[in-house]
Amino acid sequence: MKTFTFSIIVFLLFLLISFSSHQQLEVFIVPHTHDDPAWLETFMGYYTTRVQYILTNTITDLLQNPTHKFIYVENSFFRYWWDQQNSTMQENVINLIKLKQFEFVNGGYVMNDEAVTNYDMIINQMTIGHQWIKENIGEFAIPKIAFHIDPFGSSNMSPFLFSQMCFDAFVIDRIPWDTKIDYMAYKHMEFIWRGSRNWGSKNEMFTYVCPPILYGTPVPFNWEHNPADNPDITDENLVESADLLVSVWKDRSRGFLHNQLLFLFGDDFEFHYPEKEFGNMDKLLNYINSHQEKYNVTAHYSILSEYFESINKEQVNFPILGADDFFPYYLLDFPIENKWWSGFFTSWPLLKGLIRSSNANLFTIEFANTIYNSKYRTTTPLIQNILPLRNAVALTAHHDAITGTSRPDVNQEQYIDNLISGSNIGDKAFIISLQHGLTKPGNQEPTLSLNQTEMEKVLSKNQTVPIIVFNSLGWTFDEQIISFNLSLTNMDFEIIGTDLNPVESIYDKEIGKLTFIGKVPAIGFSTYFIQLKQSQTNKIIKNVIYPNEFNSQTYTISNKFYSITFSGETGLVILVKNKVTGGLFIIDNNIFRYSTYKSGAYIFDPSDYAEPYSSKVESITQITSELYDEIHQVFASNLTQIWRLYRTNNEDLGRFIEIEHKLGPNLEGNKEVVTRFITSIPSEGVFYQTNNDLEIMKRVYNSSECITENYYPFTGACWIEDSNQRLTIITDRAHGITSIESGVIEVMIARRTLQDDGYGLGMPLEDTTYYKSKLWIMFDTIEESERSRHISSLLFNTPFKLTYGISPNIGINEWMNSYLSETTTLCNDLPRNIHLLSLIENEYSTKQGILRLQHLYENDTDSEYSKVVEISLNELFSCNLNGFSPSNYQEQTLSLLMTPNQCSTNQMKWNQNKELNEESKSNSNETENETIDTISIYPMQIRTFLFDY
Repeated sequence: MKTFTFSIIVFLLFLLISFSSHQQLEVFIVPHTHDDPAWLETFMGYYTTRVQYILTNTITDLLQNPTHKFIYVENSFFRYWWDQQNSTMQENVINLIKLKQFEFVNGGYVMNDEAVTNYDMIINQMTIGHQWIKENIGEFAIPKIAFHIDPFGSSNMSPFLFSQMCFDAFVIDRIPWDTKIDYMAYKHMEFIWRGSRNWGSKNEMFTYVCPPILYGTPVPFNWEHNPADNPDITDENLVESADLLVSVWKDRSRGFLHNQLLFLFGDDFEFHYPEKEFGNMDKLLNYINSHQEKYNVTAHYSILSEYFESINKEQVNFPILGADDFFPYYLLDFPIENKWWSGFFTSWPLLKGLIRSSNANLFTIEFANTIYNSKYRTTTPLIQNILPLRNAVALTAHHDAITGTSRPDVNQEQYIDNLISGSNIGDKAFIISLQHGLTKPGNQEPTLSLNQTEMEKVLSKNQTVPIIVFNSLGWTFDEQIISFNLSLTNMDFEIIGTDLNPVESIYDKEIGKLTFIGKVPAIGFSTYFIQLKQSQTNKIIKNVIYPNEFNSQTYTISNKFYSITFSGETGLVILVKNKVTGGLFIIDNNIFRYSTYKSGAYIFDPSDYAEPYSSKVESITQITSELYDEIHQVFASNLTQIWRLYRTNNEDLGRFIEIEHKLGPNLEGNKEVVTRFITSIPSEGVFYQTNNDLEIMKRVYNSSECITENYYPFTGACWIEDSNQRLTIITDRAHGITSIESGVIEVMIARRTLQDDGYGLGMPLEDTTYYKSKLWIMFDTIEESERSRHISSLLFNTPFKLTYGISPNIGINEWMNSYLSETTTLCNDLPRNIHLLSLIENEYSTKQGILRLQHLYENDTDSEYSKVVEISLNELFSCNLNGFSPSNYQEQTLSLLMTPNQCSTNQMKWNQNKELNEESKSNSNETENETIDTISIYPMQIRTFLFDY
């Protein structure tokens, strides 16, 4: 990557020596608005003051002026506006779409962030938007162009996913400035993006990059902003303005391989006054088009798809970009200075964690509703209880939500409150579904509750309480550690299994947490019982150590898989031993902090290298029990790091070391906090991470002095390795991550700034909240690490959902006679490389559901699990264990817009030439036309089906 200064010089020279084309330039002017569904204001704040007028006024203008056109992106806003309109206005919109004056682009519920969103959130929010358009407007209106002009950097997983939604092209804008300048110079502003290394040309996307600088109309043609800089077009300035506009068009056109130019006409929340926008542009178009001898340009209004349809007809060989991405992002700034947008990877971790856990809760609620409510579906429309959470989670995929770049009051009122209320409503659907699922015929349904206080009221009366543990993943988990809160510290309790024998359990009264070991079947539940225990047994040993004075002793925690040794002098970890392989990992872990006077919500701009909090911790506490061992490291009163090992034979859990952080409130201002692992692995500044928690991306440390240029989004797994061993880290929320030198990897876990960084928020990142976050690390061979990380990551991030039986208050035997104590939905566990990604009710049909199956592995990452897998859909649920018996599977594209065959027929095909990235490779696997029963699932493939109940 060239330096910023060099790129500016190249661009200026390019403009100076640019030449005039003898061919006529055709300009496609695409009027648009970019409406953030919450940012500096809430969703309703923006809608009531701006968006409703933009849509109403612009639609009215289009009806009055047949040459005017307009595109719209954000489905969350449009569907709300649509519901407020009468049938006449709705019919008018339909006619405008048919006349190609109005067009939906992108079509997702929001324009999602591409850096810190997980792939399942992207799929779900796009599906919500696409299905609404298809069902409420019609198939003729489904979007053809993906449109991501404002996310802060672009992921290679976007073209991979969007190509499977059958888009024809992808418009992006915010890529690193020097990359954009290089693309302009070499006419690479349009290219074929083969986003997936695994699928290559089979999932490629024609991609358009907006010319410098951003997607907004340039001054002086941005007529709704600052009238002094953007004067209306009059007879006096008409010629001068036309000359300038044509000059802008011709300068931009030099970055493309043809003589057609896409010109985006609009900006954020623009076209509030369409008569002003169109009125001024009409004058310019009339003048320019009537002076062909002078300009050699024809210009006209257009919808977005018309531009791509036009250039698709050209015989142009477009360059190819392989499996590369555009992170981190930076924008042209003055004075010349790199401002890398890598701070938002970590901003507002409390919100990021709540979004992840709410998405997991939605996943679980959807499964329970689909499975257990199928025979009650016509009389109990539980989907209405689930939609608020679906939409709340979808909204947080927005590029100013999960990114942590909205105002704190918007975070609370729009995102956090909606997620919590949506979960509360959705949990009601979960309770009803589970009641259906566990009640045996002829018995009254029990009263279930997710509320700890209600459970404790029953338990305190010396009554036995059933605990139903639900697992929404497709694999059985044996010897699983299960915990829940319990505040009855004046009593002692035990957990009983369905065999009427006690299971291993520990009640830590100091923190009010009861932990037990159990087994939960795939996509099903197990029942355990909690009851008062007469004899108290202390199974927890706590040893508080203050290493302020020299202490030559070491302290060790261990389980079947690891032993971890800590220094008695510093309280820091010094050695990790893998007890299975015998491998020893020299490791130094400490909490570091960067000081800053420039960072804000968007950018990470430290003053210098990170410094350790201290050479030793303030105090450490060792906790030893039969189910887990812990070391608590207190670095400050508001910063604690806990190392935890679970004593279990369950490899999916036991092979990982859990690291929990307790942060805040009121962390120090202008500090950015990281946990840094320094190991003996000779990784040479190379590390790997999964983009959007999906495909592996290799990162190589740039030798520049700018550490922020080397920070990347961390949403799923990351690791460093040598030829044999690997340190893997899995996260419970998005963070920023880097490897600053060989053997080192650091994760940013908190940040608080006292100034605004000047990129739109208009206020400091004043995050004073208290929150907990978790990382899970694994030291093992490369082979074992790759085999373990997929299911373990899903297990950690989709925890079991515990429900309590409040009534009837009956004994264990009587409960088991009346209710199922254990059940699964699958006839057999899924293969370890296949994930049941979606099992949800279709919002628009109570008799139809949606199934997605995902291959978790990539080509050649594992000798066994990277193979093609055959699955019989009809046999998957054929045991009919819960009355759930899906049938008539119909394969669809990823967001359910059409069948794969229809997509193959309708999707544009693009010419291609030389490669920009030589690493781009095609996937050699050929999917065949299969009957909808036994299907083949290839590495990294997601297959989507509608089915009937």
